[in-house]
Amino acid sequence: MLSLRSHECGVTGRYFATVLAAVLLALAPARAATLNSGTAQEAALQAASEGRNADALALARAILDVSPNDPFAHYVIGTVMLWQGDLAAAARAGKSAYHAAASKLQKHESARLVATAAFAADESLSARYWLRQAAASAPDTTRKRAALQALAALRAATPWGTQLRFSLQPSSNVNAGASSRLNVIDGIPIVGVLSDDALALPGVVGTLDARLSYRLRASETSRTEVSALLFLRAVNLTGSPTTSTWSAAEGWVETEISNATYSSAAFELGLGQTLAATAQRGSIGLDAAVGRAWSGGDFSYDYLRLGASITPQGAGAFYAVALESRAAETSQLDATITSLTGGWRTVRANGDRITLRLGLRNVDTPRANSRGATASVQLSYVPAKPLGSVVWQASVGLSHSDYPDYTMGLFAVPGGRQEQLGYAEVDLWLPQTNFAGFAPQLKLRALETRSNVSSFERHELSIGFGFRSEF
Repeated sequence: MLSLRSHECGVTGRYFATVLAAVLLALAPARAATLNSGTAQEAALQAASEGRNADALALARAILDVSPNDPFAHYVIGTVMLWQGDLAAAARAGKSAYHAAASKLQKHESARLVATAAFAADESLSARYWLRQAAASAPDTTRKRAALQALAALRAATPWGTQLRFSLQPSSNVNAGASSRLNVIDGIPIVGVLSDDALALPGVVGTLDARLSYRLRASETSRTEVSALLFLRAVNLTGSPTTSTWSAAEGWVETEISNATYSSAAFELGLGQTLAATAQRGSIGLDAAVGRAWSGGDFSYDYLRLGASITPQGAGAFYAVALESRAAETSQLDATITSLTGGWRTVRANGDRITLRLGLRNVDTPRANSRGATASVQLSYVPAKPLGSVVWQASVGLSHSDYPDYTMGLFAVPGGRQEQLGYAEVDLWLPQTNFAGFAPQLKLRALETRSNVSSFERHELSIGFGFRSEF
């Protein structure tokens, strides 16, 4: 029987090497039962099984001379290279076998080979990637479970963690623009006219959210990690919209609205501590972060954020509080933001999950038009059973914002500016159609805002496409 073996050189004596190898290799299938039985292949299989590595390599290379994309020959070479300690060559051959594979079983075995070589070379991120490939291509639940067990063991053994999310979202309103050109303010008998760039502009929004973390320490009761986060948002406006701008030299001039105007970015470094609480309370989280934000390509503000949360195990109440201090280029734009979140998560008898979330947010800043508070409520529903091959979830939300000192030019808005926002969204994804465990996801979203200052009334319909991790 030709099967994967853990490489002993460089990993002997390490506890996890034994654990990973045991999980990876316990279910290795018989190659003779799953591959073409040509004479050369049978001879190479026999030589490898008997430990005659030189003969196995010679036969496998002879097969490749005739059929360069033969997955069995690449797999034999990779396995022998792994046994001999040439980890780079083993990984190369395993990748060739994976890309040439004609069945899910061949892809699965080849991916496990590359993962084993990567782990033996202390390349944990690469090993995790190929274990995801092994799980995604597993021909049955038993092999998939074994690959996921190995992936979980490797995650527990390595201090590094990564998360990556990407989405493209066509939208009818990428700039949160107004629905009407006229700006009507309740209580003021003057009607303003909005510029083109203040109106809703259609286009496509692209976002990238990447996170890298490193575990400093972990035990049964606590976990401490540091992290770095990068967020990017870019906009591609439909057509080439223009707006009229005034200059003393040229008067009114039509100027193209730049995509970069609506771009944004943020980078932060964080420190998090998770503490185990009682079985009813779940876990307690404490976190701190410092970062910088940009808008339209220009510096916007630096920030410091402190937070704490209580998360239940399964159903139950959850709570969170956060305090964020922002420092901009001018003190007038500085802000202190306080957020409170609470809610209840329940699990029905059929496994469906329903979550009610309440939130309060207060912004204290010298800038009158940004000073205000928001109350929000959200209800989400996650069914236990998919709709055919489609897994879905839905949520609806409402919020009310009050800016008591809001002004428009020379006029104070009577009673301040109020804003009511409502939205509904549905997430759909196909877990059976995935790449290395990442399944395509579709987000449908409808949003409407009403305000006593009509320039803040807007409508938005959007369809977002991205990927989500299945394990």
